[in-house]
Amino acid sequence: MPTRIEELARAKGITQEEIARRSGLTLSTVRRLWQDKGYQEDPRMSTARLIARVLEVPVSDLGYSEERVKPSGNQMRLVGATA
Repeated sequence: MPTRIEELARAKGITQEEIARRSGLTLSTVRRLWQDKGYQEDPRMSTARLIARVLEVPVSDLGYSEERVKPSGNQMRLVGATA
């Protein structure tokens, strides 16, 4: 059974290589998520957004929820803001 990324990409005629090129992600990252049928590998939010943008779908259509993906790690905080 294909992953959602694979299903969506094939339906649009987009290859792994094209996703990598258009998103700026490495081909190995795209391949890993393309083949992760059990969704064991939760991508960073920025990665999920890049793939979703290339496929022209919301992140949730990739099979990932906003809560499950990892934060990007480069989140900006306002100076003086409290957490």
